[in-house]
Amino acid sequence: NGSARWLQNFEDHQHLALSTISDYDAIPEYHGTDGLRMPSDKYLLSMLKAPAEQFKVRYAVGTPAGGQGGGDEPDYSRYIETFGEEPPWAAASRSRRANPYLNKEPEYREFEETIVPKTLAENILAVRSEIAAEMRLDLSLIEGENSRTLAAYRLGEGTAGLR
Repeated sequence: NGSARWLQNFEDHQHLALSTISDYDAIPEYHGTDGLRMPSDKYLLSMLKAPAEQFKVRYAVGTPAGGQGGGDEPDYSRYIETFGEEPPWAAASRSRRANPYLNKEPEYREFEETIVPKTLAENILAVRSEIAAEMRLDLSLIEGENSRTLAAYRLGEGTAGLR
C-alpha cells in the first residue's frame, strides 16, 4: 500500500513497517504505544504542511499468488503462525500454479499514485477524535461502576461487588 509506505518513510518512521505474511495480509513489525519519534501534534502539523507526492506503483499480474511464475508453493508459515491455519486462498493458489494456461512469467502493471499528506493527516485526526470520544464514554462508565462498588462496600455489603 502506497500510503503505508509513505507514512513509514515520513519523518523517519521506518520502524513502523509492516511485514508481509501473504499476498493479502501483513502484520506490524513494531509492537508498542510510543512509535512516533516526535510529539503527535508536531508530526501531524508537519504532515498537514507537506506537499503532495507522486510515485509509480508496479505489481505483477497473470501469475500464481505471490507474483512469481510457476515454481514452489508460497511460504505460508507466517500466516499459519499468526492465524493457526492455512490461508483460505491457498487451495486456489495451488490450482492456479498447476494451470498450464496461466502466464508463468510475470506481467507487470504500473500506475501513478499521489499521496496527499494533508488528507492522511485529516483522516488520522478524525480517527483520533473518534477514539477520544469512545474513551471518554468508557472512562465515565468505569467511574460510575467504581462509585457503585465503593458505595456497596461502604454500606456493609462486603466485597460481593468486587468479585
